[in-house]
Amino acid sequence: MKKVYQHPQVVVQEFAPNEYVAACYHGKCNITGYVFNDTNGNGQYDPRIDKYNYKNTACNHDYWIQGQSSTLPPKNAFVFEKREYIRGHYDFENHQWVEGHYEGVGDPTPVWNFDQEHTTTTMDLQNRPNHS
Repeated sequence: MKKVYQHPQVVVQEFAPNEYVAACYHGKCNITGYVFNDTNGNGQYDPRIDKYNYKNTACNHDYWIQGQSSTLPPKNAFVFEKREYIRGHYDFENHQWVEGHYEGVGDPTPVWNFDQEHTTTTMDLQNRPNHS
C-alpha cells in the first residue's frame, strides 16, 4: 500500500486574556494522628470504606492550594489519635475472604489532607499571595 504525502501544517493559537482568577486556599499542617481518606466523599467516616492513608505529624508547614471557586472545598479526610488492625477472616455467610484492614479508634476529626503529606483542621481564603 502506498502512503500519501501530507504537507506539514502550522497551527497558531491566540492568547486571549480573561477575567478568571483562581482562588487560593491557605492551610497549615496542624494535626498529628492517623489519616483516613474520605474515599466515598460523603463527609462521614465509614469503617472498611474510608481507607487508611498514613500517620501525619503536625509540622506547621504552610501550604497553598489553587482552586476554582471562592468557597472552601469539602474536607477530604479524617484523623484519629489511634488505629487498630482488624484481621482478615472468612465470611461463611457470603462465602468469601474478607481482607484485613485498619480502622480508626475514637472520634474522627474531619480535616483537609494535602498531597498525602500535610493535614490541617483549618483553611482560609484570606491569605492569598497571588490575589490581585
